[in-house]
Amino acid sequence: SICVITCDAARPCTDRVACPEGIGCQVVCEGPPGVCSSGVDCTKATSCLVNCRTEGSCAGKVSCGASTSSCEVRCNGKGSCQNEIACDAGNCDLHCEGVDSCSGKVGCGEATNKCDVECEGTGSCKNEIASDSPDTNVICSPNTCAALISCSGALCNLTCKNPSCGGGACCKAAQCKLEGVENTCD
Repeated sequence: SICVITCDAARPCTDRVACPEGIGCQVVCEGPPGVCSSGVDCTKATSCLVNCRTEGSCAGKVSCGASTSSCEVRCNGKGSCQNEIACDAGNCDLHCEGVDSCSGKVGCGEATNKCDVECEGTGSCKNEIASDSPDTNVICSPNTCAALISCSGALCNLTCKNPSCGGGACCKAAQCKLEGVENTCD
């Protein structure tokens, strides 16, 4: 069974949205700016999908925990996901599709088997991207990823489409596959 939490004009979810323990969870944040303003806590759900569809949605931290098998966060609205996205789930799929979306730190922990981060919207991913996952894949579209991208683990795939990745990259993974950016670890 899946718990679906819808946050909209009628119910803007200004308190932190917490998914219940032990079941799958889907959080839909749509409507006027300010829906899901205190973020989403998906640390106890078995799986999680967080949809930040509209402008300014999900202003607070979005977090997925190690007991969560898969976590997908979609920041589609302009300026959505202003705070940190912290994913420790088995599989993390983080999409920053909106203009100026994901302006906080975006990261995966070492418990994450596979960490996928896509920064597509212009001006998205302004802050640090950091992954300790054994398998990290980061794709930065033009005019995204302004800050440092760092990864460790077994494999780090980083694709920077020009111009992007202004902050450079630090890959400490066993295998680094970097395209469009130099490895500048100190």
